[in-house]
Amino acid sequence: MWLKKNTWGQKNKKEYSDQSDYMSLNKTLIEPLRAWRFITETKIGTNHIISLTTEGKDALHFLGTGD
Repeated sequence: MWLKKNTWGQKNKKEYSDQSDYMSLNKTLIEPLRAWRFITETKIGTNHIISLTTEGKDALHFLGTGD
């Protein structure tokens, strides 16, 4: 009798880690930046695409961290 190697736990832990990392960033960075209209977020499948808005570019320039 052959046993199939169970990799479910490894994938599940990795996916959980990625999700918890995103949730932590979302609460501390993404939500405030979106509320200030500095970024937009687009979800494509399981990916989240973060884009800088004109207001975000202006804020970077004003703070001296943008070109």
